[in-house]
Amino acid sequence: MSATNHSPETVLRQIDAIMGELQALRQAVQALLPAESPPEPLPATGTEGLSAWDIIQAAPGHRQFRTAEDVAHYLHEERSAWED
Repeated sequence: MSATNHSPETVLRQIDAIMGELQALRQAVQALLPAESPPEPLPATGTEGLSAWDIIQAAPGHRQFRTAEDVAHYLHEERSAWED
């Protein structure tokens, strides 16, 4: 995904879609965690004013994705696996 080939509105829609899918993945992974190991809470500022980076930084564990392209590739591979 190259941001230079898309309008800002298209890029924002793609980001929203990716964030929605990442949130669903996060919830699925949280369901796999033992009950005695709760996830780190998000910063206490509430959801207003939180950036995507704040949310990502608050997520437990190490980061699998380093770029938006890594996320897009992973999601593409997952979707392909579902279609088989």
